[in-house]
Amino acid sequence: MAPTSAPSGDLATYARTTVTHGGATHDVYRKGSGPAVVVIAEMPGITPLVLGFADRVAALGCTVVVPHLFGTPGLDLRGLPKGTAARRAIGTMLGACISRDFTVLATGRSSRAVDWLRALAAREHDACGGPGVGVVGMCFTGGFALAMATDPLVPAERFEHLRRRLGEGFVAVELRQDDGHPDEPLRKHHSVLTGGLVDEPGTPTRAALDQVLDLFRSRLLT
Repeated sequence: MAPTSAPSGDLATYARTTVTHGGATHDVYRKGSGPAVVVIAEMPGITPLVLGFADRVAALGCTVVVPHLFGTPGLDLRGLPKGTAARRAIGTMLGACISRDFTVLATGRSSRAVDWLRALAAREHDACGGPGVGVVGMCFTGGFALAMATDPLVPAERFEHLRRRLGEGFVAVELRQDDGHPDEPLRKHHSVLTGGLVDEPGTPTRAALDQVLDLFRSRLLT
């Protein structure tokens, strides 16, 4: 029997708003109440699995904020034929990779996407209150979560730099490839909080998920 997969969420349970900053406009999906946590979706966008993770953040007592930066919100590629799903995912990735909003980040300069996300975080902090704003980046967008707090660095230096800058607000979690869910579509497990999650107590990926949720609980809700 295959291990338990991550839960799915329903976009219809989220309220949609529009946020404009610096010439960029994006839809934002919000749910819950309390201090804000911005969840930046992985490729190919705001999938039901991303929403399932966001539901868990909202259940903590936080306002979960999911910006729409690429893809089709709510689209479940698991329900499409494999060839169609692959084409949709590749198309989304190529569109993001050639977008100026994202490629500027690779040069070491801040991108318009990061500037917009920082403005979103400030806006949500003003609206929701609390000691700060939590941010989760997934896979492709993990670098944007880091860039919101500090300038991007080479991987060997990044963890130590973040420990110095963020202190107890930074938790490093390292996993092995064979810790991921066997049914995750890609050979290399990468979606630790969604498609690669083995949602069973005692597993490494569930422990990583619990660490993320515990960080928000301890830093934002106490």
